Amino acid sequence: MRKGYWTSIALLLFLIIGCGSSSKDSPVSPSGDEATPFISGLSSHTQSDSRYLWGFWTIHIKPSTGTAEIIPIRAAEMHLNTVKFLEDNPCTDCLSIGNLKILEFNELEVDLTLIHPFPGNNKLTGFDVRGIFISACENSFPVNDRWITLSNNFPRLRNPDGYTSLFNPVEFPETLPVPASLKYYPGDHSMPVDGLPFTIANLNPFIAYGKDEPRRMFEAGGVETRTVRIFNPWDEVRIAYAVDACWTPVDGQITDPITQFPPEANCLEAYQVNISVDGKLDPSVGNSVPIEVEVFDHQGLDTISSVTVESPDLFSGELNLQYSTVTGDGGYLFTGDLTPEIPQQDGNYPILVRVEDTEPDENLGQIDAWNVGYVYYGSVGDTGWAVTWGGTTTGYNSYTNSALCAAVDINGNIFVGGDFEEEVDLDPGPGEDKKEAQGPMTDATLSKFSSDGEYLWGVFWGSPKPYTLSIIATDSEGNVYAAGKAKGTTDFDPGPGKHVIHDSYGTYISKFSPDGEHLGVIQLGDIGVTELKFDNADNMYVLGSFQETVDFDPGPGEAIRTVQGDYDAYLSMFNPDWQFVDVFTWNGTGSIYAHCMEFGNYGQVFISGTFRGTIDLDPGPGVDNYFSNQLSDVFLLMFTHDGTIQWIRAWGSPGVEFMRSMSIDSLDTVYVVGNFSQEVDFDPGDGDDIHMSNGLMDNFLSKFNTDGIYQGGFTWGNDNFDFVEDVECDEIDNLYVAGYFSDTIDFDPGPGEDFHNAGDYFADIYLSKFSSDGTYIWTRTWGSTQGDSCYDVALDGSDSIYLVGEFWKTMDFDPGPGIDEHVSHGSEDAFLLKVLPDGYW
Repeated sequence: MRKGYWTSIALLLFLIIGCGSSSKDSPVSPSGDEATPFISGLSSHTQSDSRYLWGFWTIHIKPSTGTAEIIPIRAAEMHLNTVKFLEDNPCTDCLSIGNLKILEFNELEVDLTLIHPFPGNNKLTGFDVRGIFISACENSFPVNDRWITLSNNFPRLRNPDGYTSLFNPVEFPETLPVPASLKYYPGDHSMPVDGLPFTIANLNPFIAYGKDEPRRMFEAGGVETRTVRIFNPWDEVRIAYAVDACWTPVDGQITDPITQFPPEANCLEAYQVNISVDGKLDPSVGNSVPIEVEVFDHQGLDTISSVTVESPDLFSGELNLQYSTVTGDGGYLFTGDLTPEIPQQDGNYPILVRVEDTEPDENLGQIDAWNVGYVYYGSVGDTGWAVTWGGTTTGYNSYTNSALCAAVDINGNIFVGGDFEEEVDLDPGPGEDKKEAQGPMTDATLSKFSSDGEYLWGVFWGSPKPYTLSIIATDSEGNVYAAGKAKGTTDFDPGPGKHVIHDSYGTYISKFSPDGEHLGVIQLGDIGVTELKFDNADNMYVLGSFQETVDFDPGPGEAIRTVQGDYDAYLSMFNPDWQFVDVFTWNGTGSIYAHCMEFGNYGQVFISGTFRGTIDLDPGPGVDNYFSNQLSDVFLLMFTHDGTIQWIRAWGSPGVEFMRSMSIDSLDTVYVVGNFSQEVDFDPGDGDDIHMSNGLMDNFLSKFNTDGIYQGGFTWGNDNFDFVEDVECDEIDNLYVAGYFSDTIDFDPGPGEDFHNAGDYFADIYLSKFSSDGTYIWTRTWGSTQGDSCYDVALDGSDSIYLVGEFWKTMDFDPGPGIDEHVSHGSEDAFLLKVLPDGYW
C-alpha cells in the first residue's frame, strides 16, 4: 500500500505562483511582444486577486542510494486551458534539488532552489513566495475541518514556517468552478484523488522564500535556496511540492519594487504566525497556561478578523484569543489561556492556530493563515524545554551573547554563566531584565533558572576592557561561584548602591548567594582557570595554567611559583572560609595545560590535560618526566588529597591531541573525551588500540578503571571538523557526550550506524548517550541556518540533561516530533536546553 500511495501522491505535485487581475506582465510570463502567445489563453478566465498556476514536478528521493531527482510533469506558462501543452512543454529549470543529506534513520535534508524564469523585468517581482508540501494525513482538527500531517506514519516537513489550506487537491479539484489557473488538473500522469486508501491533507506546511527580504520579495530573475528537513518513515519518498506567490500589476517602469508595488501585491492573509506557550498543563491542579500568538500581516491589524486556537485532544471547540499590543515590525500580539477539559496521557499535544482575514479573495473565498504549536499535558514526571536570550537589537551585524558554562545546585536550579556585548535582555520570557555593558567589549553574566525553565534572576559585571566568565560551580548551601578573566577597573558587585572595585588584571572568583546577592570576590593574579570544584566539605579547588611568576595566595601570605617552561599547570586549594591552603604545580621545559578535574569516592583527585615537550607530571617532590615531540599529547593522573601521585598515563600521536572533559562514575571509573588528528594508540599501557582520524580533527572517548588501567574507548568523526566539549555521568553510570559538528557524521562508534548531518552550515549541536558498558544508545542533534555551538553540559538529581551554548538565526530546540523554534536577535544568542534521559522532552 505504501509504494502505491507514493505513486499516487506524486501526482499532487504542482507549482503555483501569483499574479494580479490583469493578464499584462504576469510574474510567470515575459512582457511585450514575447508575452502575446502566453496570454492569449486568458481571455475566457477571470483571474484571482493574486494567484496563477506556474507548473508542477515530482521530487523523487532515494535515501538508500543517496540520489534525488526532479521529474517535470507539466508547466503552466499561462496556457491555462491547454493541458496537452503543459505536459509536453514543462518548465524544467524553475526548480532544482541538491545536497541530499541523510540526517538519521528516518530524517533527511535537501536543498530546494527556486528560480524566477524571467530576469531583468522588475514588473514581474513576486511577493510572499511559499513552498507548500502536500501529503497524506491522519491528524484531524474537526472544528475547522482541517486534516494535517503531524504523526510519524507519513512523510512530513520538519522545519515549516507555517501552514496553508490553499491549493490542496481535495478542495481545489478539476471540477471546482474557479478560474483554471487556481485548479488542480490531474493530467496524464496522475490518478484521481477520490477512492485512495488514505486521507489527503487539506492543511499543509510551507517554507517561505525571501523571508528575510522586505515584504518577502522575490525579485524577477532571483534565485533562492531553502534547505528542508523531511521526516521519512519509508525507504523512498516522492514529495508533493507547490509554490504560491502574490503579485499585482503596476503601470509604468518599476525601479524599486518595495515601494512601487501597492500593499495588495502581498498576500491577503497573515504571512507569519508565531506561537508561544508558557509552561505545561498540569491536570493535578487543574491549571491553565498562557498562550501568546504573534501575527504578522502586511495589510495591518484592521484586516485581522480573529485569532483562534483548537486542540481536540485537550478541549472542545475553539479558544478565541484577545488582541494585546503591537510588537513592532508589523507584528500584533494576541493572548489567552489554555485550559484542559479532556484527560489525556502525559505528553505533548498539538494546537492549531487560525488567523482569519477580514477580506476574502473573490475566487478563493476566505483565506486564513495557520500554524501548529505544542503544549505539554501531564503532572507525572518531568519535561524538557528551551529558553534563549540575547541582545535588544536585531540584524546580521548585531552583537553576540553566549552561554558558556552551567551548574546545578542542590535544589535542581540551574545557573548559567556567559558574556555579552553592548546590551542584553537576560529574561527569556515575556518580562525584561536589560543589562548594558560597561564598555565596547564583553561583560560577564550570571543567570539562575528553576528546573521548569523559569527565569529567577540575572546579574552582570565588567569593565571597559574585555571581560570573561568561563567557569561556575555551586557549594552545598546553594551558593554559586563564578570564575573568569578581568582587565581594568571593575566593580564586582552588581547590586544597587554597592561597590566592590578592584583595578584587576587576571583571574577572579566571585561568590553569590542563592538569591543573587554578591558575597565577595578573590583575585588570583594573571593565571588561566579551566576548572572550579568543591569537595564534600566545601573546600574549593581551582585548576589551570600560568606563565612567569605568580603568587597563588590572594591573602597576606605568599605562595610564589615560577614556570620552568612556557606554561606550567597548577591546582590551588582553599578552605570553606576562602582561606588559601596550598597549591600544587606541574612543570618542565615544555608546556602543560591542565583542563579537567574530578573527585573520587575516597578523596582521590583526578587531573587530565594536554602537554608538549618535556614535563614532570608528579606535583610532589618526586620526578616523573614525560616527553612529547609532537604538536601535543594528553595525560591523565590520579593523586591523593595530600599530593601523593598514584599513577600517570600519557598518550599521543604525530598530529594534535587535546583533552576537553572528564567524568567519574560510581565505581571511580574515569572517562575522558577530547580531539585528535592522524594515528593514535589510545592504550597508554602495553596493549595497542590504534585509531586513525578521518579528517582535520576527530573525537575520542577513553575509559580507565580506578587503578588507571585502560578499559577501551571509541572514536568518531568525519572528513571535515567536529569537536567534543563535555562528558557527564548520570546516577546509573550512563554517559552523555556533547559538542558540535559539521557535514555528516556516523555517531555510532560501533558496528551500527547513526548518521546525522549539519547541512552546509558551520556547525550543529549534538548530544550522545552511552551505557556504562560502552554500548551506544542514541544521539540527538540540533541546528539552525548558521553556526551553533554547545559549550557545557550539566545533570540534575533526576538525570535531566542541560546544555548551554549559542545559536544564530532560527533553531528548532524540540528534539522530538514537535517544533519549538527560537530566532536569535543578534549574530548569536544564548540558549539553555533541557532534555530528559531518553533525549526527548
